Amino acid sequence: AMEEDGLRQILLNTLEKAQLGTTGLVIIICTTGRPDLLQDALHQSFTKRYFVGLPDVGVRQQVLLQALTPQGCSLNDRELNAVLQRAEGFSVWELLQLSQQALSSASSPTGALHGLATSPKPPDFTDFENAFCKVRPHTTTKELDNCIEWSKMYSH
Repeated sequence: AMEEDGLRQILLNTLEKAQLGTTGLVIIICTTGRPDLLQDALHQSFTKRYFVGLPDVGVRQQVLLQALTPQGCSLNDRELNAVLQRAEGFSVWELLQLSQQALSSASSPTGALHGLATSPKPPDFTDFENAFCKVRPHTTTKELDNCIEWSKMYSH
């Protein structure tokens, strides 16, 4: 908590210096999953605020398929849709972690002949099921609802 307070104070000091300076246009991009915890002074430092939600099913599909490009995707349409549905609430970063975990599960040695290297196989549905056991979204539904409410109040 003290570390977070220190980071907030550094950000606030930086913003104050930018507002007092004559350096011209300054663009600062910040992100938080808890905008409701930011101090009013910090909110007032930003002229624009935007809420960027979690990826929809189309973006989730694009992220997963892009992450799987090196090995390909062996999921059929039904399996892919099941993975995409289960990944609802995942951020792009979490989707990339999920893909990486599925790729890792697919490439784990399961019967390679006498330790000989085999070419990596594309992850299958079971690999994704295993990945879901290890990778979960970090944001709760309540936190997302709070962000959406905050967005309605403060976004431009």
